[in-house]
Amino acid sequence: MIKINDYQNWIPLSKLCLADIPSNQDGGCVYILRKRDDHEILYIGETGNLRQRMFRNYIGGTGGGTTQRIHGYLFDKNTYKNIEVAWVESLDRKPQESILLEEHRLKYGRLPRWNRR
Repeated sequence: MIKINDYQNWIPLSKLCLADIPSNQDGGCVYILRKRDDHEILYIGETGNLRQRMFRNYIGGTGGGTTQRIHGYLFDKNTYKNIEVAWVESLDRKPQESILLEEHRLKYGRLPRWNRR
């Protein structure tokens, strides 16, 4: 079981490039978006394709309601400049996401800010 503290390789979203993300994610991954300055975790998510999630959805702004909401948060007042991302590849990405969300909720009494609707 992966814990939030196991995420070590943080990349500033403003510097993220395709080469940073493995292209052969067989099982997908669980990822975290956090603020660079104070390390507040803003969002915990899972995806089968991190390249698509980051570049097409969150940066490009295409996708459903949650994607549009996070895209808006990222680009409101250039917030993306203070955001970093880390991920762990996981065959059990959905259960792992649930575990990380529960870990955060137990520690802080709430879900991460951008996970709340």
